[in-house]
Amino acid sequence: MTIAEAKQEYNKLLKRYNKAVEYFDRKDIPDSEKEKFIENFREILTGLNYYLSKIEVFTNQQVLEGFYE
Repeated sequence: MTIAEAKQEYNKLLKRYNKAVEYFDRKDIPDSEKEKFIENFREILTGLNYYLSKIEVFTNQQVLEGFYE
């Protein structure tokens, strides 16, 4: 896997992460319903960390907003 590919995959997962955060922040969804997706959320976090380890050099801004160069 190249660094460019890792950045692309990171960006895809970051979009999923942001959607998940929006979902978990919603007050109209019961916690019992949200709990069903905790494991998926953990997998997203693991994936983000994996791709960051492949990329190696990044800024805090890139971690939060993605890699758009």
